[in-house]
Amino acid sequence: MDGEAAWNSIRQKQYDLILTDLKMPGITGFKLYNLIKEKQPDLLNNILVMTGDIINQEALRFFDETDVPYIDKSFTLKQLECAIASVVPSPQK
Repeated sequence: MDGEAAWNSIRQKQYDLILTDLKMPGITGFKLYNLIKEKQPDLLNNILVMTGDIINQEALRFFDETDVPYIDKSFTLKQLECAIASVVPSPQK
């Protein structure tokens, strides 16, 4: 899914988790975050970023300024599960 399709989907449905990359065609992950912040700020805590470019200065600044959780590519399924658990609260039993 590209950034434009992601944004259109986010505007139409409610999500417990928004798993995005920083580099996407069309709307980047940076822009997607800003759109969510501006238009649907209640979803900011539902974002998890996956990236293979954490040494990029723009990415480092983004994570420093936003405190958005991220997972570094390439990750294992267990690492992804842990990252998701840090964003999505477990259901109450």
